[in-house]
Amino acid sequence: MAFEKEITAATAGATKGGLEYTEGLVKRLAKKFRDRDIAFIGDPKTIDLVKEQRKLESWTLLSKFIQTPELRRPAEMGFVLRKLEKEGEEERLQDLRRKIQNKYKSKGLHIAELVQGGILGRYINLLIDQSEEDSILKERIEEILNEIDRYVIFVKFDDKEKDVVEIIVNRLKVLVPKGMIIFSKGGCIPKASKIIKKVKKIAINYSFEKQVNDDSGSRYDFIIKKDEIVCEEK
Repeated sequence: MAFEKEITAATAGATKGGLEYTEGLVKRLAKKFRDRDIAFIGDPKTIDLVKEQRKLESWTLLSKFIQTPELRRPAEMGFVLRKLEKEGEEERLQDLRRKIQNKYKSKGLHIAELVQGGILGRYINLLIDQSEEDSILKERIEEILNEIDRYVIFVKFDDKEKDVVEIIVNRLKVLVPKGMIIFSKGGCIPKASKIIKKVKKIAINYSFEKQVNDDSGSRYDFIIKKDEIVCEEK
């Protein structure tokens, strides 16, 4: 809305001055709006890093499917978190994490973390492998991001396997999501493995894929809807 107001004002000014409203003006205003949107970061070096990450092919692909600003900006920050992590910039990494959470809450931070770990990119690849139309891909991706606390489950040390299995199966039956992601790390990975084995026996119309990140000691299990779910009784 703010961007649209600036476009209107600029257009009016150009008309009064007898100037032609050009594509270049639109691009300059768009850049100004994007830069204002990342001003919350504060650190000039990190802001420059954001602009650098915008040139990545992976961001170009991802931005094609995420149009909603409230989802798009945290996703963009995920590429910056990944870069800072790779360069060992722990202090700047944690500073940006805090600022993302302050501005976009836990939901935004979780979205950024999915991108940081390459998990959202892998999820998109799984959907693309199913030869979905772009409009359907966009719907599926934005669905999981909008409902990230429902569709992304973090396995914790004090979780009971039976309880997590029940939560996953109930959500598959009631919500019938297009996809779910189960995250585990360190000592929780063996527990997650047992949980997924049990869910596989129940959610027979969902496909499963595992991804392990040895660098961070993390495991991600993707549960992707094939057809309508058919659950067997436990």
